[in-house]
Amino acid sequence: IWGALTTELADQAQRFGSVLAFPPDIGPFAAIESHSAQSKADFEALLWHRKAPLMTHEADTGPVPGAAAETTVAGVQMTLTAPTTHACPFEVEELGNDDAGDILALASDTKPGPFERRTHTLGTFIGIRKDGALVAMAGQRLKLPGYTEISAVCVAKAHRGQGFGAALVRQLSERICDSGDVPFL
Repeated sequence: IWGALTTELADQAQRFGSVLAFPPDIGPFAAIESHSAQSKADFEALLWHRKAPLMTHEADTGPVPGAAAETTVAGVQMTLTAPTTHACPFEVEELGNDDAGDILALASDTKPGPFERRTHTLGTFIGIRKDGALVAMAGQRLKLPGYTEISAVCVAKAHRGQGFGAALVRQLSERICDSGDVPFL
């Protein structure tokens, strides 16, 4: 998160002392500059200022007095090492601000992880529609030099098992590789 907010997504960074965070309407991610007592105090102040959960690496911040971790997860990061090209059997469209309501509705229904009203502005989002309804999407979130994250892979429950998610991940992977970056999940 620190790498993204100090490089490719620096224009989205909000600084709180030695802490950088995305705006709340993009996502709950924050990172500290160092493991100093000041950085930890700045993170604690931001946590109480936001009055909303923040996500960071616990080893960075340690316990915050008066707060508790709601959820912890073991992270697995996957990178694409051998890109392949596949013809997409579906009509895929690029999504933008005009699609924000549909994007947020699909994310709310499928719960892909942290997703807020403006998360889709961090990078390219693509989707598949059926009868005008957005039924599948995937997009780019974190970006740092040489790497772009594929995130928010969502397929509406009634449309699962048809290969939509895989097709969208392949499409985004190809675009990211074509740009010279390594895609990661």
